[in-house]
Amino acid sequence: EALRFIRVVKPLRIVKLLRVFKFAKIFDVLDRILRISPLVLRVFRYIFGVVLLTHLLACIFWLLKSEYDDMFEAFLNTHDVGDSNVAEQWLLAMYFINTVFTTVGFGDITATNNLERIFCIFIMWAGTAVFAVIINGLQQVAHEMSLKHREKESHLQTVVGFMRQKNVPLWLEQEVKSWISFRYDNQQKIDEQEAVLNELPEKLQQALVMQINGDLVCDAWIFRRIMHLEAGRFLAELVLMSENKIFFKGEAIAVEGDLCDCMYVVESGR
Repeated sequence: EALRFIRVVKPLRIVKLLRVFKFAKIFDVLDRILRISPLVLRVFRYIFGVVLLTHLLACIFWLLKSEYDDMFEAFLNTHDVGDSNVAEQWLLAMYFINTVFTTVGFGDITATNNLERIFCIFIMWAGTAVFAVIINGLQQVAHEMSLKHREKESHLQTVVGFMRQKNVPLWLEQEVKSWISFRYDNQQKIDEQEAVLNELPEKLQQALVMQINGDLVCDAWIFRRIMHLEAGRFLAELVLMSENKIFFKGEAIAVEGDLCDCMYVVESGR
């Protein structure tokens, strides 16, 4: 009776395995510290999720194997695993779960009782569902990462196709293509910034634009000596009112005789 009681109580240790899910919070910490791309972080989450689930199922499998397999000692000897070597036991259990998850099934480890068979059926279905979710998620990540590049390439192909129909010289085609590519990349950044700012209230807009573009205005000599208490707000509103313009290499920004109705602050180039 004591032995039966122990066999009932020991499986309750599986509840302790749920503690590993607390490690998922580490990604929130890494996101705040490393500040890596959300897409890259999502890939690491998928990888971590697979490893975590595999580890959890491996622990459950080994618990069932050690508690309910009457031939457990022979099983250890067959696979040359020490009774007290936790690392080798964990590796063997992870190996088995991965063979089931990937549907390889070498057959060197098999279920030997009904409880193990039920568990194997469960992980077969779980593996199918998990990998379907993982593959779908990775496809979405790959699609999002390549979407902008494909849009840019499609636009460039349209421009190049038009120029070749008109027999434009190769040197001019390269100049046009280089300019279109440069302008497209910069316009994407401008559109992204405007899209983010349009979702924010005025106070957050001012704080964000000063963080991103504040140096362009603050470094201008005409604004350096502003000592008014509302100087920060004034400069933030000035940045919000500004427009982004892109000029071709060698293009004149202003010439003698032009009406002085605006001020230019050069962000890059000369």
